[in-house]
Amino acid sequence: MNADLIRRWLQLGQLIAGVLTLTAGVAQLGFSRPFKQDRNRPLAFLGVTGLLYGTRLLANLPQIQELIPAPRLFWLYIDTWVSYIILVPTLYYFELAFGGGWRQAIRWMRRIVTLYAVAAMAIDALTGTPAAAKGPLNYLSIAAIGAVFASSFGARPTPFQGVRVVRAGVLVFGAFVLFENLVRARWLPGTWTVEWAGVLVMLGCLGYVAVSRAVENDRRLYELKHELETARQIQASILPRRIPVIEGLAIAARLLPMTEVAGDFYDFLELGAGRIGILAADVSGHGVPAALIASMVKVALGAQVGQGENPASVLNGMNQIFCGRLESQFVTAAYVYLDTADGRLRYGAAGHPPALLVRANGEVDDLVENGVMLGHFPDWRYTWVERPFRPGDRLILYTDGLIEVSDARGDFFDAERLRAFARDGRARDAGAFIDALVGHVSSWAGRAGAPRFDDDVTVVVVDRLPLP
Repeated sequence: MNADLIRRWLQLGQLIAGVLTLTAGVAQLGFSRPFKQDRNRPLAFLGVTGLLYGTRLLANLPQIQELIPAPRLFWLYIDTWVSYIILVPTLYYFELAFGGGWRQAIRWMRRIVTLYAVAAMAIDALTGTPAAAKGPLNYLSIAAIGAVFASSFGARPTPFQGVRVVRAGVLVFGAFVLFENLVRARWLPGTWTVEWAGVLVMLGCLGYVAVSRAVENDRRLYELKHELETARQIQASILPRRIPVIEGLAIAARLLPMTEVAGDFYDFLELGAGRIGILAADVSGHGVPAALIASMVKVALGAQVGQGENPASVLNGMNQIFCGRLESQFVTAAYVYLDTADGRLRYGAAGHPPALLVRANGEVDDLVENGVMLGHFPDWRYTWVERPFRPGDRLILYTDGLIEVSDARGDFFDAERLRAFARDGRARDAGAFIDALVGHVSSWAGRAGAPRFDDDVTVVVVDRLPLP
C-alpha cells in the first residue's frame, strides 16, 4: 500500500471522526440542557470539546476547504485558535469529574491554559500570523494529559463513576499524542497525523461515562418522583375518608398541599351523641419530613379520644407524645370540641392562628386562647375557652398558609382580609364557602386558575344548622 493511498484512508478517517465528533458535541450540548440544568454541566463541557475538535478536524481537510470559499488564512486561524481553546473545556470537564486533582493540578492547568489561550490569540491577532504563539502548546497538552491521568488515580471515589473508562481513554489519547509529537520531532519516520483517532477514542469513553451519569441522574429523579407519589398516596390515606355526619352540624374541609406531600393535617374525633372533636394542625417545614410528622399527629390525636371533651387535655397529651421526638421541627394545632346538645364549643390551641367564630348576625370573633407550639415544652399546660355555638353560627379553622399568601407587591392576605371575606360569605354553605375562599385568595394573589400557594393550606368549616 503506497503512501498516497494511506494518506487518503487517513483523510477519510479524519472526515468520519470530524463528523462524528461534531455531531456528538452538538448532541451532548442539547442533552445536557446547560442553560436549564446545572447537574449536567460536565456533559455540556464535553459537548463544547467535541464541537471544537470536530470543527478543527473538518477545517483541516482539503475537501472541506475546497467546498467553502475562504482564504487560506481563515482555515489557519480556525485550526490554531481551536487548538488554543480546546484544552479549557476539556480540563473543566475533568475538574468537575475528578475535582481539582492531585495538588489541584487540573485546576492549575486549566487556569494556565486559559491564560495561555487568551494571550496566544492576542499575539496572533496583533502579529497577523496564525500559530505565532503555538510553540508552548504541545508541552502544555502533554502536561495537561499527565495531570489528568495522574489525578484519575486519586479521584474522589463517590461523585464520579466510570473513572477506569475515562483513565483508559486518556491513556489511549496520550499514546496517540505522544506518537505524533515524536513524529513531528523527527524521532520517528513518516508524516503521520493520527491524533484524531486518539481523540475519538477518548471522547467516546468520556461520552459513555457522561451519558451514563446523566441517564443515572434521570433514573434517580424518576425514582424520587415515584417515591413522592407513593408518599402522597400514603398521606391521602391518613386523612379522614369521610366527613362525619353529626345532626345539627354541616362540616367541610379541604387541604391544599404546596408540593406533592404536605405538613398540614386535619382530623376528627367522633365522640357520639352529637359530640365531635376537630383538629387542624400544621407541621413546620415542607415535603416528606413534614408529612411524616403529620402522620404522627394522627396517631397522637387518636390516643386522646378518652379526653376528647377537654381541648386542654388533648393538647397536653399530644405535647407529651411529641416532646423529645421532633428535633428542630414543631407542630402548631387548634382543637375544638362541639356538643350540639348544649350548643357550646370549647377551644384550645398550640401556637396556631386564631379560629374565627362567625355569628349569624355577621359579627366575627377571634378565638385567641393559645399556648406554645407542640413538641418542645414538656411542662407547658394548655388552657381552653368556651363559647356559645348557636344555630346560624360558623366556625372556621385554618392554617397560616392561608393568611400568608402574598400578591405581586409582597402584601399578605392576612387575618383582616379573611375576617372580611368570612363576614361577606356567610350565606354560602360550608363547602361552597371553602371553594369560594380558595378562589378569592388565588385571584387576589394573581394566581387565578392555579391555586398554588406559598405554603400548605388547610381550611375546616363547621356550620351550626338552623333549628327545623
